[in-house]
Amino acid sequence: MTQNRRKVAANVSAQTFAVLEQMIASRRVENVGEAVDIAIEALQREDRRKRNAHAATYAAEPSAAEVAADHATVRAMHDSNADMVFDD
Repeated sequence: MTQNRRKVAANVSAQTFAVLEQMIASRRVENVGEAVDIAIEALQREDRRKRNAHAATYAAEPSAAEVAADHATVRAMHDSNADMVFDD
């Protein structure tokens, strides 16, 4: 994996470092930098998955409280600038 890299100094737990070293030992990666890249990519994928699931749940069935909060936000925005048009 050839990439432009920035030098980063960080402290990680012994357990985390052991996982990174295990990735190197298993030859999945060549160095700690690549191991960190893979770990971060996995976290980002999981975060996207959770956000997409949350968005799908919200879009499918917003609760009454969520709908009320959205309407309150629109009213507050409208009240702050009556010349703008906001759809409810």
